[in-house]
Amino acid sequence: MRVAPDTTNPGGLRIEETLSLKDEAGKPIKIQRIETAERDLRPRECHYREVSEGASSTVEARINGDTLVVETLDDDGRSRVEIPHIGKLTFPLLFREVARRMPPRRGARSRATSTIRSCGRSRGAS
Repeated sequence: MRVAPDTTNPGGLRIEETLSLKDEAGKPIKIQRIETAERDLRPRECHYREVSEGASSTVEARINGDTLVVETLDDDGRSRVEIPHIGKLTFPLLFREVARRMPPRRGARSRATSTIRSCGRSRGAS
């Protein structure tokens, strides 16, 4: 995952992730996700592209006021859906970035610290 300034939106953020996977038959699948956000981390646009042997699909989503506009292009054609009243919706990569930037809560322990401590107790008890 790469996080960088959005060159098309001064002060904005661009998050990119590219994955190479294999399907059940072992054939390669390439996935690219790009998300953009405003300076205050409000979502703007999301781009998802999946390419596999003989097939591809692209999903573009953008926030337009309080509506999410989703356009899909795949081997079956093109579609467009508008979802009104989205509230505080965010995109998956942006959600991870917002969580990463949140300061730890006072008195809260990380999951990793709790796991290490519980592993130490189980070894000592044996």
